[in-house]
Amino acid sequence: MTKSPAVIITEELGKNPQEEMIGVEKKAEKSVKKVGKREPRHRIKQTPFKKLVRAVEDKARETGSAVFYVSSFKNSKVCPIHFPKLEEGGDWHVLRCSRGHVVDRDAAAVLNMLWKITPEGG
Repeated sequence: MTKSPAVIITEELGKNPQEEMIGVEKKAEKSVKKVGKREPRHRIKQTPFKKLVRAVEDKARETGSAVFYVSSFKNSKVCPIHFPKLEEGGDWHVLRCSRGHVVDRDAAAVLNMLWKITPEGG
């Protein structure tokens, strides 16, 4: 966090973000085998995402920062400059715009989240 006011943008978390991350449906949850402590699923389930978000919100209030929540839908799959869907660029992390330039997937996600908090993008 910063000592001066800032803008914090994060993706909206669903009701149960851990389950959404590992793709387990509630109906199938009972039939899932026990997960070992070293498996990624176990580690994701142990991460308190909602508690982490509340801690960030509290710190943001203390410093006068604003927290914005945006949908994660197509953040890293749309060109943040021209807005067409990005295509595979040979590397899963580097995508191509139909206008001819390459876009880093992380950079696209950040810029698209910024667009979503503007009055025109929301």
